[in-house]
Amino acid sequence: EFGVNSGVMVNPPASGGQGNTSFTVNLASTLRPGPIYMLSVVDGPSMGGRIDIVPVDQPVPGDSVVQADAARQYQADLLRLTQLEHDLIAPGEASNPDGSHTWTVMAGGGQPDARLSINSFGPAQIFIIAGDTVTWVNRSPAVVAHTVSGFASSLTAALPVQNPYQPFCTTNAAPQLPAPGSFPPDIWNTCPGHQANQLTPFSRPSAPSGTAYTSGARTSGILLPQTFLDSPIGDGMPFSSSYSVTFPNPGTYVYACAIHQGMTGLLVVSPRPIVR
Repeated sequence: EFGVNSGVMVNPPASGGQGNTSFTVNLASTLRPGPIYMLSVVDGPSMGGRIDIVPVDQPVPGDSVVQADAARQYQADLLRLTQLEHDLIAPGEASNPDGSHTWTVMAGGGQPDARLSINSFGPAQIFIIAGDTVTWVNRSPAVVAHTVSGFASSLTAALPVQNPYQPFCTTNAAPQLPAPGSFPPDIWNTCPGHQANQLTPFSRPSAPSGTAYTSGARTSGILLPQTFLDSPIGDGMPFSSSYSVTFPNPGTYVYACAIHQGMTGLLVVSPRPIVR
């Protein structure tokens, strides 16, 4: 059968619940030898797999061999990510005609053909001068999405809720949507195998890129790697790979990725020196 879909697979929340952690496919004995390919529609080309169907009399590796191969590949991926982390240490800098600067901050790291993504801002803390601009660029592999969503005035202040996705159940004729702006994990325990996601208004920028920030909530919307947006799959998607904000006022600005928990950043904007 063509087009078998597991539905959304997710671990249950810490508070308990069923979740949807596994999906089993029984391969018919009448299948002809050859490859079968699979893909995560959430993660795109970066998360694919292949099953090779072989004749009955052909030996296949056991579970221990497969697991050992997977462990070696995972360690190799971790080593590669460690080598790539230097890209997240220092921001890029460009001078502007008015004397201000534009700083480039990575929103995630990795390479287009990597299987693992560094889900952090790099650098996570940056000090700039009032009037400077920060440009965040998604440098994660494949189709890993991030957002730049803020801002809070301190590390302890609550950030605005700006989730770009909204899960719901498809078991009824009309979508059973949670409260606006919420992303309750229990949605996955009410209808396992019948979940879906839709985009919220926060999936798009709340202000055009480059707009000065003075107050209120601000989000970049979904940022995707440019290599993915230039691919046949990503071509035509209404998203961008970068987002810029100018900060005219001194202060502390905390922001986060609304998709990846713990992916946060801090901007400290100092007054522009007075030249006499």
